[in-house]
Formats: sequence, C-alpha cells, structure tokens
Amino acid sequence: MEKNKIDYQINKAVFRGSENNNLRTQLFNLKHELLDIKRNDYIPFIDSMKYKYIIDIWGIDGHSGRRYWYLHFNRVAFFPKEDANKLFFEMGENKIKPGIHYVEYSVNNIKEIIDKIKYLEENPDEYEKIRNNAMEYAKKYLNYDSLLKLIKDTTLN
Repeated sequence: MEKNKIDYQINKAVFRGSENNNLRTQLFNLKHELLDIKRNDYIPFIDSMKYKYIIDIWGIDGHSGRRYWYLHFNRVAFFPKEDANKLFFEMGENKIKPGIHYVEYSVNNIKEIIDKIKYLEENPDEYEKIRNNAMEYAKKYLNYDSLLKLIKDTTLN
C-alpha cells in the first residue's frame, strides 16, 4: 500500500473490463477527454492508482468486489447507487457514504459520471475532501483489527 502515497499520474477516470452486461456497454460507449475506459484492455489492478478517478461497476455475476481496495487507493472512486450486492463493510455500523467517501452515480444515467468528474475538476477541494475521507475510512475501519472485530460482532450476535 506504499503506492497509495504517490500522487496520481493520469488526470482521468479509469475503467477496464470485459463487456459482459448492458451497463458496461453503456460505460464503454462514454467518450470524454477525462475518461480512460477500455474493454478487454487489461492493466494490472494496482495500476488503477495511477489515475485520479476510478470507476466501479459490477460484472456478469452482479457484483464488484473491488470496492474494498479502491477505498485504500487514495483516489476518488465512483460507485453505482443501484448495486444491491453490498460488501460486508457496507452493511456494518460504519457504512461508506456517497459524497463523503465516494462519488455515487446512477447506472440509469451513466453519462452523469462525466458531469461529476467535471465538477470535481472545477472544485479541487471537494475532490480532496472525498479522497481524504475514503483513505481515513480505510485506515480506521478496513484494517485487520477492525475487520476482525466486525466479523466477531456480526457472527456472535
């Protein structure tokens, strides 16, 4: 996780993946100078940290398991609000919150990602606030001791 201390190198939003559902097809069809969205052009997962923004969307099985790591990446992540398959930490007492720990977008209006990136580009303090909040959340709640406590509390109650 030492790489998360390095500032981004590419001032764009990244998404890589296969075109395995209609939502991803819509995402792949988005075009803008602030987007680096490519189908089947894989990069090492950790290289997502080179980008200023990270877009998350579920795949064929209806779930993306990358959110946990994206919160550790020290970047601003975009998560769809319609994802019903939340990760374990998203259901706990200390849930991640849109506009605080990540940027929420709707898969029913996927083009809004562009407007939200433009807004953050015009409001760098807002970008920094969300980025810092996500990193602080990850440090506080997504560490070994906190996760062990969450698992114990969840399974023993």
